[in-house]
Amino acid sequence: MKLYNRMTIGYAWKNSREAYADLPFTASIDGKCFSYKEAGTVISKISDKLNENNFKKNDKAAILCENRSEWGLCWLAITTMGGTAVPIMIDFASEQIMNILEHSEAKFIFVSDKLKSKISESRLLKNGNFVNIDDTGLFDADGSIADKIDIAEVSDPEDTAALIYTSGTTGASKGVLLSHKNIMTNACDSVPVGKFESGNSMLSVLPLAHMYEFTQGFMLPMIQGANITYLGLKPSPTVMLKAIAKIRPHYILSVPLLIEKIYKSSVLGPISKSPVLSRVYPFAPIRIILNRLVIGKKLLKTFGGRLKFFGIGGAPLSDKVERFLREARFPYAVGYGLTETSPVLAGSGSFETVFRGIGPVFDSVELRISDEGEVQARGDSIMQGYYKDEERTNEVFTEDGWFKTGDLGSIDRKGNLFINGRLKNLILGPAGENIYPEEIENELKTFPLVSECLVMKNKKGSLVAKVFLDEERLKQQMAELKVSFEHNIEAFQAAKEEILETLRKSINKNLSSFSRLNAIVEQSIPFELTPSLKVKRFLYI
Repeated sequence: MKLYNRMTIGYAWKNSREAYADLPFTASIDGKCFSYKEAGTVISKISDKLNENNFKKNDKAAILCENRSEWGLCWLAITTMGGTAVPIMIDFASEQIMNILEHSEAKFIFVSDKLKSKISESRLLKNGNFVNIDDTGLFDADGSIADKIDIAEVSDPEDTAALIYTSGTTGASKGVLLSHKNIMTNACDSVPVGKFESGNSMLSVLPLAHMYEFTQGFMLPMIQGANITYLGLKPSPTVMLKAIAKIRPHYILSVPLLIEKIYKSSVLGPISKSPVLSRVYPFAPIRIILNRLVIGKKLLKTFGGRLKFFGIGGAPLSDKVERFLREARFPYAVGYGLTETSPVLAGSGSFETVFRGIGPVFDSVELRISDEGEVQARGDSIMQGYYKDEERTNEVFTEDGWFKTGDLGSIDRKGNLFINGRLKNLILGPAGENIYPEEIENELKTFPLVSECLVMKNKKGSLVAKVFLDEERLKQQMAELKVSFEHNIEAFQAAKEEILETLRKSINKNLSSFSRLNAIVEQSIPFELTPSLKVKRFLYI
């Protein structure tokens, strides 16, 4: 684990700026690239702007902006001045954003042109306490500007660096307080897992306002002298693969939904179009040979040929997809954590993964499993608490100071963590058996026809899955059945119900008797997702 003499973001940035001055730091796919030295100049200019607005140590400044180079430079300017950054998800509704600005008592905001309308009634805009990130003058690295302060000494490790507002599957937004020490500890703990060489490149596709992408996708490459290119668009397989061909990255972070979509489009898609492959691929010996010698090599070439680390976190990975990644010798890695833990608690590096598992616990963290099977944690990366919410803070800590993750899990003899599902999502079977809906959902999502799904108990106590179908796959299947919605609605609906019933029978073959689905019903419109692309369960159960 890499450690600094002083565990603050300012100290880490100063070290990187000096050590990697002339190396590229951040860039957009079609935008300007900032070297570490140029980034330092821009950060000083942003700091000057904050000083002009009487921004002091411990004041809060919000960031409402799409993923781009300027996002991270604003964060560094805020935190190296001793302030607290309040990153806001751009998908939040205007009312949510306004509530966050008021609740956080933000004194300043960095906002892009595109998102400015979401805060049109904000006191910050009306009082002029904002910077338009599309003001190119402020983010121009030309000229020589000296630092006005010794950024390494402004903050203490225990000072709050970030106030992160979550919007998870429960719908209850909380303001998570993370210190410099929390974030720096997690970034340093991650070095043995996510090893960069200076000058390596990373493609950033997930929201920077999410701690997973920020700590692992910004701080981790920064402290190792790597460069980060921002996708700038929503990460669909088509958009991602086009960017990958251009950047040829060494490092990418993803969530299961994205790699599952790539698996369906780039692996299962071509196989389904080949009569020979579709017949022989289900046989394990042939599948393994094809994955290792043909499909895996082709996929790595599609990813630019330099990929060393493809990190997956934020939700469980399905067995079928993970089995393919292992057989294809794809350099995937798995991590687990929460916003409250800065975020990663455990994880494995490329080619060190444990099938169906997470991997070893990070150096600065201790984990234990409670009597009811909950994973509990303590260590230097655990949050300071929830902002202005002592009651909620007390609820998530045990009397002896362990943080309650809300996840069910186990730790094997080798120290590898395994996660079964959320404690609050656990369903009891007819004889009291534990049913983890996430495991069934992961199996369902491996079927090309299923885009997203949700498993629940209905009012009669039966297990039911709601599925949102992939429109293109559905059209293909209907064309094969020679059924058209336009010509015969009843026949189309009957065919769809038959397809869903076939899917139910197929999935039930892989499930234990007490966790088999009683029915699969169609979700007619897409599920609402969290920023980490998980279904917002509270809206549908």
